[in-house]
Amino acid sequence: MNSTERTFLALDHKEADRVPVDFGGHLISGIHIDAYRKLLEYLGMRFDQLRIERYRQRTAVIDEAVHQLFHTDFRPLVPPVPQLVWSDDGSRETYRDEWGVGWERQKDDGDYFECRTPRFSEMPDEEMLRDVHWPDYSKPSRLAGLAHRARTICKEEKVPILDLPLGLELFDAGFNLCGSANFYMMLALDPKAAEYIMDRQLEQQLAWWTQAFQSIPDLSLIRIGDDLGAQDSMLISPEMYRNLVLPRHKKLFAGIKTASRGRAKIIMHSDGAILPVIPDLIEAGIDCLNPVQYTVPGIDPVLLKKEFGKDITFWGGGIDTQSILPNASPSQVKEEVRRQIDILAPGGGFIFSQVHIIQKDVPPENIVAMFEAVRESGIY
Repeated sequence: MNSTERTFLALDHKEADRVPVDFGGHLISGIHIDAYRKLLEYLGMRFDQLRIERYRQRTAVIDEAVHQLFHTDFRPLVPPVPQLVWSDDGSRETYRDEWGVGWERQKDDGDYFECRTPRFSEMPDEEMLRDVHWPDYSKPSRLAGLAHRARTICKEEKVPILDLPLGLELFDAGFNLCGSANFYMMLALDPKAAEYIMDRQLEQQLAWWTQAFQSIPDLSLIRIGDDLGAQDSMLISPEMYRNLVLPRHKKLFAGIKTASRGRAKIIMHSDGAILPVIPDLIEAGIDCLNPVQYTVPGIDPVLLKKEFGKDITFWGGGIDTQSILPNASPSQVKEEVRRQIDILAPGGGFIFSQVHIIQKDVPPENIVAMFEAVRESGIY
């Protein structure tokens, strides 16, 4: 059974030959460049040059030999990087994005880039937001090379996944553009201004996805993202989500299905404690939930499988990346992976991936143990 057959059986909630495996098929299932370097050294693999695939999170381009070693089923379609303004003073790297937002990484201990200078230092109103130059995502260069890449992936009987470009998130964009405190205040005190941002993002996203499906005939799996949860609660109340964000998510998901003529499968990324709105996301039209952060309140894998296992595919939840994967022994890693597979895999509807990007504190032997456990325990 090839990766395409295996994947779409899982998405149809049927058992294939084994659980499909995702490692770097999209942003959230990737690995930090420093962790990848240590993994290659541990495996005794050498490549001429290690490349960073997503500049903000500093995730690595995973070489095909590694994919083959770990029997992975997915390959990424990464939108081309726009022209950015970079600077490097020796101790830190900075860049300014297309909105004029400044990002920074301390070179001695910075694992990734963080938003340092939002476009607005104070809470903007709708009139101020109307003066912002929204980047143009309709340019053909935004999808350059992706159709050819998708054809190649499909010929190799793997499954391509197209990631949403950085900056096009519907809900998250307001935090970067305005600053977190300002955007929270906008949502509570000036919802019309917050809605203006989300409506512009909705318009941009729909146009981009329409163009993507027209340009990439082999496209069926896409990943979008809006972080709705924190470690112990949602970022906003479920009521605020349903009033302000959910109507736009519904329009977005419906628009994607229409643009793809029904072939799109939507992987919705939102980590954190989002149990209260999972039914809303299902009703809105998502196909897969990622990354299934099962160590936060409410995201209990047994409950999720029982309550929602017939409605969505769980894309992730294979092992916790915050405490278990970096700190456990290889044997404990294997035990945890087996436990999660036993819970989430029966009846299909499960794609194995770790919970979020593997960071540099994860020992390479634990990464190897993780994939060994999937290989041993993920057989139907």
